Amino acid sequence: MIDSRSKFEKVFLALAPVLLVLAGVLLIVSLLKLDRTQYTVKETAAYTRVSNCIVAKVSNPDTTVIDVEQCYTQVEKDSGVPLERFDKQTHNEE
Repeated sequence: MIDSRSKFEKVFLALAPVLLVLAGVLLIVSLLKLDRTQYTVKETAAYTRVSNCIVAKVSNPDTTVIDVEQCYTQVEKDSGVPLERFDKQTHNEE
């Protein structure tokens, strides 16, 4: 019985560094994905705020393009997230 336990201990000690490195890599990947997810949530919230601002301003007949731009500018200032304008999208949509 002592021999089988010592074999297990030897195998475990041989695998322990590999498992620790693997766990470290998985932790780093998880943290990077979490950071990206948090940014996406922040960006989505910013676009929601812009949409709400635009809807509120469009209900006024005297709304101008400058008023809409102010919505974007204010939300970008508050959130720190650069927003792509819906009327000036840079990628191709087909």
